[in-house]
Amino acid sequence: PDMEHLHADLQVVLGHRHDIRICRVVEHDRVAFQRTLEGTQPISVAGRGTANQCDLTDEAGMYPEQKRHSIYAGFNQQLSDAIELDVRAFYYRKESEFSLGQYSSSINVVSPTALAAFGLAQFGFTSSPFRVSPTGYFAETQAVNYALGPNNLSIQNVALDAWGITPTITADLGGGWRLKTLIGYSESDSLQTTQRLAPVGTIAPLVASGEFNPYDAGNVSAATLAKLTNWQTYGRAKQSQFNARAIVDGDIFELPGGAAKLAFGAEYIREGYDSRKGDRAPADVLQIPEFKQSRNVTSVFGEVVAPLIGGDGPSLTVSAAGRYDHYSDFGDTFNPKVGVTFKPIESVSIRGAWGKSFVAPSLADSAIADPTGLNWIDGATLNFIAPPAVLAANGFPAVGSTQKIMFLLGSTPGLKPQKAKTWSVGVDIQPSGVPGLKLSGTYYNIKYTDIIQLVPFINQNQFFSVFAPVAFTRNPTQAQIDAITSTAGSTVGAPCAPQPACVYGIQDVRKRNLGGFKQDGIDFSLDYRTTTSFGGVDFGFGGTHILNQKNAPSTGAAFIAENTISKWKIRTALGADIGNFRAQAIWNYKSGWNLDVPVGLTGQTKVGGYSTFDLFLKYDFDGEGALADLALTLNVNNVFDKYPPLYFGGDIVRNQSGFRNGNTVGRLVQVGISKKF
Repeated sequence: PDMEHLHADLQVVLGHRHDIRICRVVEHDRVAFQRTLEGTQPISVAGRGTANQCDLTDEAGMYPEQKRHSIYAGFNQQLSDAIELDVRAFYYRKESEFSLGQYSSSINVVSPTALAAFGLAQFGFTSSPFRVSPTGYFAETQAVNYALGPNNLSIQNVALDAWGITPTITADLGGGWRLKTLIGYSESDSLQTTQRLAPVGTIAPLVASGEFNPYDAGNVSAATLAKLTNWQTYGRAKQSQFNARAIVDGDIFELPGGAAKLAFGAEYIREGYDSRKGDRAPADVLQIPEFKQSRNVTSVFGEVVAPLIGGDGPSLTVSAAGRYDHYSDFGDTFNPKVGVTFKPIESVSIRGAWGKSFVAPSLADSAIADPTGLNWIDGATLNFIAPPAVLAANGFPAVGSTQKIMFLLGSTPGLKPQKAKTWSVGVDIQPSGVPGLKLSGTYYNIKYTDIIQLVPFINQNQFFSVFAPVAFTRNPTQAQIDAITSTAGSTVGAPCAPQPACVYGIQDVRKRNLGGFKQDGIDFSLDYRTTTSFGGVDFGFGGTHILNQKNAPSTGAAFIAENTISKWKIRTALGADIGNFRAQAIWNYKSGWNLDVPVGLTGQTKVGGYSTFDLFLKYDFDGEGALADLALTLNVNNVFDKYPPLYFGGDIVRNQSGFRNGNTVGRLVQVGISKKF
């Protein structure tokens, strides 16, 4: 009866856009819903003016069910006095099953009364009180979000198989020189499938015929449910790598601190990557296009270590290394590194290092493996990605009622390698007067450029305030629209008309070289261990203090300080050995931070700190036969089941609320048994 009144009520409302949220409350066998009309108070079946709280994650899994199997084998043989053979091989399989809870989606519908009032009765309505909204017509659209099916119906399965073998031959060349050659080959095969609702194109006819009512999704028949859920997100990747390497090392001449050492070598790598990803009915997944790629990398490298000063007094050791790589798809790169260690006295070491590094985009990151996916966004989904109202004065007015946003996923063509420069200075102290005590401190400085990552778009205020200049095109031209449409590997949703006026903007959140990242800080540690009459006691205290962290949204852009991070991360451990028994308690701490609330919004001003305690116990059996080399372990992480700090997000997208500065797995107990043969 409630639903009958609800349908009648909605049919007579004209001139507004509505957002409907439907949730099936199983234990009460009724439907609770909230409708919000522009310029009116919320109306709810549960009571006028009350909000309908519906968390679809309540029945979803927090941690997947996993099965892991691994085999590792080694073989070593001294073939002669000068030649040694060593072979290592492994096989690994991992299976994961993750429950995503109920199926959930949204659909735009419009009442027949509204359509008739506007002279659109030709769309035909005979059995269902609501129909899917015509493309580009939104004056009387209701965006209905619904959930259906058993709580464990939507399942994500992941399987990974990997194996590899690496034979190594080491030859003594005489005179302190050695040759080490390696040939390795490995493969992996990963498969991921996620059962999900069919696309709107499949669901819309079911709504139009009256077979599926999104306002009462909990009462769907088994036959209709099978049609709605006959869809799958499918992804499969096969990787292979061949690696051949030869290294020669030995002493080159004597210096005051000892022999100078040299190592040099060459390496060849060939990588292969085959991928297939997309959305299809389970029976049609092999129709998804398969992409195959490969690359070759040829390298030469070397390192020299020179103890310039040594003997009974102070010592000074300098090292220098360099590596040249030629990529078949990215060209050449050379990366050097130098290091210095000075010991004024035996118990103190002062060290420093500087270097450059280079990481080419993986084959999985390329536009071939991850082609552009074009999504024409309107309806309820538009509310999550459209610019917030508080930025209207900054060139982002509200999206028009008949406009859409072109939303791009995937990888941009022409990704460049990401690079980094690092340097550090540190000191290590082992006081001779306090045996077992070690002190260490290091200042580090890291700068990344051309970082390969996705453009963050979940936080709309951050996206449009910081990343819009490089990832959002407002009022695109017809040529820009046509270029995206013609090159997209897949398209979801229907284009709007007339173009280009109906396109509010192009939101490009594809993976790209996204500016830079800077961080400097201090790593520190204190470790102490002493023996006792019952065994030993040890204490450890260490962590990191981030001094500064900055991001640049694009190459060449100014670096902006990032303060919404935990700048103190500390780990303290106290342990004891009592005979064959080992016990250790660990305290983990992460500091909180203040929040900068965007202008025009309300919300919390601080994310709190987070402390957890872990416990580790181990007993080594001291026996023979079955008890030889047998050990039992117990790990308890987050002993007191501490919740991480709450984060209420912004008023823009309330579902960003949740936890920050810690994980939500809670108390985790692990029991282990190990046996060596």
